[in-house]
Amino acid sequence: MKGRLQVLEIKESEQITSGPLLSARELFEAAMTAQGDDRDAQLESGCKGDLRLLAMVRAMLAADQRECPALDSPLNSALSSYVALKPGDRVGSYRIVRELGAGGMGTVYLAERDGQRGRFALKLVRWLSPEIRQRFEQERAILGALNHPNIARLVDAGTAPVGSPYFVMEYVEGLPIQRYCEELKLSTDRRIRLFRQVCAAVRYLHQNLIVHRDLKPSNILVTAEGQVKLLDFGIAKLLEGRGELAPTSETNAGVMTPDYASPEQVRGGRISTLADVYTLGVLLFELLVGTKPFAAPDQSLHELLRRICDEEPPRPSSAATCGKLNRKLRGELDNIILTALRKDPERRYASVEAFDEDLRQYLDGLPVLTVGDSLVYRARKFVVRHKAAVAAAAAFAALLAVGVASTRYEAAIARGERVRAESHAIAAERASATADAQRRAADEQRLRAERFAAEAERERANSKHRLDQLEKLAHGAVNLYNYRALTGKEDDASAMIAENARDSLLMLHQEGMLKPQMTPLIAATLETLEGYRMTGNGSWQVPPGWTADGDATQYRVALDEKIVHGGKSSLFLRSLAPEPRGAVSVAQRFSAAKFLGARVRLSGYLRGEKIASIAGLRFCIGFADPGAAECEMVNPAGTSPWKKFEFVTNVPSAAEYIEFQLHIQGAGTLWSDGFAFEKVNPSVPLSRSEVPQNLNFIEPEKRNR
Repeated sequence: MKGRLQVLEIKESEQITSGPLLSARELFEAAMTAQGDDRDAQLESGCKGDLRLLAMVRAMLAADQRECPALDSPLNSALSSYVALKPGDRVGSYRIVRELGAGGMGTVYLAERDGQRGRFALKLVRWLSPEIRQRFEQERAILGALNHPNIARLVDAGTAPVGSPYFVMEYVEGLPIQRYCEELKLSTDRRIRLFRQVCAAVRYLHQNLIVHRDLKPSNILVTAEGQVKLLDFGIAKLLEGRGELAPTSETNAGVMTPDYASPEQVRGGRISTLADVYTLGVLLFELLVGTKPFAAPDQSLHELLRRICDEEPPRPSSAATCGKLNRKLRGELDNIILTALRKDPERRYASVEAFDEDLRQYLDGLPVLTVGDSLVYRARKFVVRHKAAVAAAAAFAALLAVGVASTRYEAAIARGERVRAESHAIAAERASATADAQRRAADEQRLRAERFAAEAERERANSKHRLDQLEKLAHGAVNLYNYRALTGKEDDASAMIAENARDSLLMLHQEGMLKPQMTPLIAATLETLEGYRMTGNGSWQVPPGWTADGDATQYRVALDEKIVHGGKSSLFLRSLAPEPRGAVSVAQRFSAAKFLGARVRLSGYLRGEKIASIAGLRFCIGFADPGAAECEMVNPAGTSPWKKFEFVTNVPSAAEYIEFQLHIQGAGTLWSDGFAFEKVNPSVPLSRSEVPQNLNFIEPEKRNR
């Protein structure tokens, strides 16, 4: 390098510690990684209106491009000379193949290792200073602690012969995620599935108390196999104890990619994991729409930063130029992305997990949390998932309504004909007292009346036959309704058919069109309906994927939007009687095939109120032999605040299913919220030890010596 930092004419005996010089050096190092407009944007952001500092950095950059042999040696002991490596040069046990790229902190080379197949990315510090060394060591420490399939893995580290530290990472051959999606012309759903791999990597970082702070397409590569790899942790930071980064006045707080920066990053405020949630929202916006939320032609950096802080982003569906894509994004995807892009961090998704879960719900056709829980929305999602059952129920209801209307119409005709026949008979009897001519006329009238009466009788017989058939149909339907109400055995289609039959039967009863023999069935139906009204349990609200079992007259299962912990609603199990005799449970069981040999964790929150007997959560791993199930339980008692629980266990290779169950027996109320089930790293401690723990930490074989 030519010129370097010596343009500042620092004396050899001085240390670079003054504010302006330190800021200028950090900005110079950061600007070395960018070119053209990106470099100008970084400088304007970092200088924050300080024209003197901006001029100093630009002078340093200009000097770096000039030939200046006199300045090619360092003038400060904090800086060391840098010699670019050539193909064939060796660093430790690695041989340099070629240079891959250079940044403000170091140069990355493609390297091969002696006696080992494959290639590696070797990052070598270009020169040393206290700040560069600290940042390099921090990146190496962060990478060394990470082990995730979607994060580039640290392989080795050491010190080069010239004294510069280096570290070696796996070499990722792939394309930036945006370019990968465009070249393969991926559909919207496939892009979301690919993006969920990015969410998995960032979630792992947050679980290890790391905020990336520089997520962008160039740092996210996708391999030919479709696997995402997250790179470049140069400005990542470890979180403090309360999950936030303190605000800083250091210049590197301005070293960011403006298009992907969150409002709190632009303002220099406290940075938490919610900053990465915002950036993920920008990435998803760009992946699906093709543009960034605040991108505009010929826009200055100052205007871009102002819009990020002050303006609301456009709806993705309105930013899409294709009509088909506009319709695809409208609604749920609009709300998901805009929730992640909210200015106030507290109004965004509470975590990357929540963001990722809404995307999973969307892909599975289930209700997403950010849309809300309105009856119309949930009904629409139900109809989409159960089209056949809804169509059958609607057809049955239509048939029943047509039958009722037809019967009423034919009965009215029969009554009219009967009245008409009676009037004609009276007229004929009066006419018979008149003269012969009038008698003959009366005879004709009588004959006509008899014909009318015969027709009326036929209509009455037909009407009676139809009514008998309708009563048989109603009788069977109400038996289905009462059986469903008494046993609790139902599915969505039978429930809708039974309730429609009940309503039609009650309408016929009110109009007096049913035989007296139907009265006991009517009374039983009304009694069942009244019983539900008294208990308040017309139906149980059970989340998708869960099943409920218990006495509907003794307990209630529903969602509570007022008493929550971290979400928009909680699930509760509540006794309805002061001293209930039954029990109720809500459970989820699924195959263990995907988790065999893995370590898994179930976590969430429980809250109890006036629990008098037995209540809690049971987590089980089951086998072919029902008696061999392995279970762990947590049982809150009395009245208790929200408390987190966590089960961590290994899934044996012989396991057949995994089940977790909320239950309550006796009086009380049990709330639950924030359930999460996931695979975890084998280093996560088990919630229950698998080996006995000896006293005084002495191994058995050592104790006998």
